[in-house]
Amino acid sequence: KDAIKDCISAGICVKMVTGDHKETALAIAKDIGIKGKLIEGSELDKMTQEELSDIIDEISIFARVKPEHKLLIVKALKQRGEVVAMTRDGVNDAPALKEAHIGIAMGKNGTDVSRSVADLTLKDDNFATIVSAIREGRTIFKNIRKFVAYLLSCKVAELSILFMGVALAPFFGWQVPLLLALQILFMNLVTDDLPAITLAVTPSSKDIMLEKPRKNRKILNKNLFIWFLIAGISMAALTLGFYYVAFNMLNKTTADARTTALLALIMLEICGAYNFLSFRKEIKPISIFANKYLLIASI
Repeated sequence: KDAIKDCISAGICVKMVTGDHKETALAIAKDIGIKGKLIEGSELDKMTQEELSDIIDEISIFARVKPEHKLLIVKALKQRGEVVAMTRDGVNDAPALKEAHIGIAMGKNGTDVSRSVADLTLKDDNFATIVSAIREGRTIFKNIRKFVAYLLSCKVAELSILFMGVALAPFFGWQVPLLLALQILFMNLVTDDLPAITLAVTPSSKDIMLEKPRKNRKILNKNLFIWFLIAGISMAALTLGFYYVAFNMLNKTTADARTTALLALIMLEICGAYNFLSFRKEIKPISIFANKYLLIASI
């Protein structure tokens, strides 16, 4: 019941396909929370794939089906543009498992044939394990986005400082480059990478199964591109501001101004990592404890 409920809240449509009598199928569907119309195999015999595709969204229970019906159901769903995962255990189910985007076989009671064509095998034969895998997959995808976006924001900041430093040097009497190659290398090896790696193990958010499935599989989208660009340019602007204060206002040496800018950028990049903990929720003081590995890496 809980697994079906999680699927519904996550925008995943669950359909029961069984060879049992329709009354048995209806009783089990009612018990576990699957709602929708029922259709029997005898009715599927009279339908073409196109006809089934037109009405398949309304049907949640398929009773008295044959192996060829399962293949027809998968093809009809794919024709609707759906991403289809199917779980079966029999020899006759191999064509449908192979046709589905993700074929899922049973590890305990499944046949060798079904396991050989499947993409995944459930060691515990438990439907809830599939839902747990979806939760984990969503978390991994989000963490890859956080990892990549954060690293790119740091690179944008470092490149912007070098280019803007060259452009502004004649006006403020700065010596170029503003940051030495060794300083950039130090940040790349230590400051950027450690927080980025820990972002990749950010725990799953409690509401991750309340989001609808994504159609776009790209790691970087327009919003994320704008996000890391703004973050990078902001860090660069603040670092240049610190360099200006140290060199032009406090009359420090170039070495002192570089050290000030280096320390400023390091602190900004460490703090900036917390902006990538979540793309949907605002950062709060408690957020520093949301990922203990990031906290350790920051220190």
